[in-house]
Amino acid sequence: MNGNQNEQTRQENCRLEYGAVTEGWKFFATLRFVVAAFAITLQSVLITLYIQAMKEPAGKENLEVTIAGAGMYAIIAISFIERRTVTFLMGNHASWF
Repeated sequence: MNGNQNEQTRQENCRLEYGAVTEGWKFFATLRFVVAAFAITLQSVLITLYIQAMKEPAGKENLEVTIAGAGMYAIIAISFIERRTVTFLMGNHASWF
């Protein structure tokens, strides 16, 4: 009887642990999806703004540079977030940065 109770306790502990792991995985999978959707939306906005800036008469060079700078900043920030998330999922919690 004691062996059967130990087995049930072990199975229950495994279920709880798998539940916790699954919840953590769902969070990071959702985070990756949200970051990807944000990146695509931001790219679309920046491309549209850049095309509109190119249609304007000369003298809007600062606007073009600003749009390109915002795009580069966004790429770097999104890359940092993605790298941190992947590093965390791979199990290297100490090396987030």
